[in-house]
Amino acid sequence: MIKRLTPWVFLLLLLCIPRPALAQTASITGTVKDSTGAAVPQAKVTTHNSATSANRSSTTDESGIYRITSLSPGNYDVLIEKPGFKTVEYSLVALTVDHVQSLDATLAPSSVTEKVTVTGEVRRPDETSVARQIQFGLRFKF
Repeated sequence: MIKRLTPWVFLLLLLCIPRPALAQTASITGTVKDSTGAAVPQAKVTTHNSATSANRSSTTDESGIYRITSLSPGNYDVLIEKPGFKTVEYSLVALTVDHVQSLDATLAPSSVTEKVTVTGEVRRPDETSVARQIQFGLRFKF
């Protein structure tokens, strides 16, 4: 008889444990958009725990939404980046037990500096073909 009751007693005790004692983690979620308000897919979101130096990463989906779960409580630096955009950084984001922190970001385009170098020789036009083109133009008067 006691063997039959043991699983039920264990289950009853498990249900009596307060919920905060079971959940010892936090989450960060948000939406990443560009300066026009359009979603930014595949942006990289990285969390860095200041105390433990633990890093976690995720990428945004097609709607620009991300979610990083199972984070230990503490202070985090959050970096949101995508090539072609300026990086957004949140510092000392405090997470507590069973907390879901919402961090939305708007990414501005980054300035791109390009240098194009063209090398080659300068070719002078053939004087005979230029003279023919001038005569042709005078003859038909466009």
